[in-house]
Parts: sequence; structure tokens; C-alpha cells
Amino acid sequence: MKTRYIPRFPVKCRLKLVYLYFLLALALAAGMCTVAVMTDGASALWTRCWGWYLLVFLAWQVLVHPHVVLNETRIEIINPFHTHMIDYETYSKVLPVAQNTNPRTTEKTRPYKPSGLRNPECKIRHVLI
Repeated sequence: MKTRYIPRFPVKCRLKLVYLYFLLALALAAGMCTVAVMTDGASALWTRCWGWYLLVFLAWQVLVHPHVVLNETRIEIINPFHTHMIDYETYSKVLPVAQNTNPRTTEKTRPYKPSGLRNPECKIRHVLI
């Protein structure tokens, strides 16, 4: 039975809008190369269009190529010029950075409110020296 909640590995995560941006860059480059060929002939493909080829290549490398792949054993983060691989065991041992930052549970231990005013419910008093 197929379900949409259990993914089949590997799962690739990528923004869908980047394909549109890449196609726009490709259409712009194709249009400009067509204009160059119509004005200067076929030799313009090698002399005047190299900048547009570079634009398409950079659009591919920066927009479409980066993605995240989730496998059964690891997470792969693929950037334009480097790939990071993180095992799930290593990732699960990462401690959370912020601990107990909920204002409802810490309001009695914080001397100041988020507005900057003194908290009258705080039991801890700071002594100025």
C-alpha cells in the first residue's frame, strides 16, 4: 500500500522555483545568442556568446545543482563546489543550542521582561557592586 507519509529513499529536497529561474536564464541566453547569430553570422556563437554560456552554467551551478538528499543512513548536502555528508547517528548526537527559552517557563527566573522593564515575579535579585 502506497502512502504519502512514508518516503521512499533517497529523497531529494530542492526548491521548485529554481527551475523557473534557470529556464528564464536559459531563454535569455538563447534569445541573445539568436540575435548575435542573426547580426554577425554563425561565427558569433564562438566569439560573442561565451558570456551567455557562462550565465547558463552559473545559473545551473548556483540555482539548480544545490540540494539535500536524505538516504537511509545519512544526509547529503550538495552545494555547487562541495558535498557534505552527515550520518544520522552523528546528527542525533548534536545538542540543541538553546535550552529552555520559552518565556512562560522562564519568566520567574529572568530579572527583566522582553520589553526591558524589571520583572516583579523574578525571585533572583542582582546586587550592584
